[in-house]
Amino acid sequence: MDIKKIMGCFEYFFGNFNPENYEHRVAFQKFVYLLRDKFTNEYKDYGWHLRGPYSYDLTDDLFKHKKTGKEHTLPNEKEKRFLDTLKEKVLSTTNDQIEKTNRIELYGSLLYLLDKHSKLPDSELVEKMHTRKPWYTIEEIQKAIITLRKIYQR
Repeated sequence: MDIKKIMGCFEYFFGNFNPENYEHRVAFQKFVYLLRDKFTNEYKDYGWHLRGPYSYDLTDDLFKHKKTGKEHTLPNEKEKRFLDTLKEKVLSTTNDQIEKTNRIELYGSLLYLLDKHSKLPDSELVEKMHTRKPWYTIEEIQKAIITLRKIYQR
């Protein structure tokens, strides 16, 4: 999946995307991490950064694409089905852009931790996440882990 398709999927999922907006870029990074298993494995260089999983290559591609001014590619039907499921599970109770960004950050960061620490019990994953991101409640983190395990069969 190339950057044009990824950006099209993000706009389908998130709404208007402004690459100049820091919060939108944070959500974009986590969103692409959420897509890795399903549609793209081009960005393998993810590491933990200030606000969760981050890929320098993805940021480079995003700004290169922005400079070209090319249009995004819309998601196909299979991609839309997955994005609709993700949207229903992650964003179903909000239309607020800030809350959407926070939820995408929570779920993308947790999926990264699940991938990196797959053998840990959920209680320890909750502790790891809460230590790194104390603004999320224990309950929010627990609910997100359950949701991610259902979506990604982990």
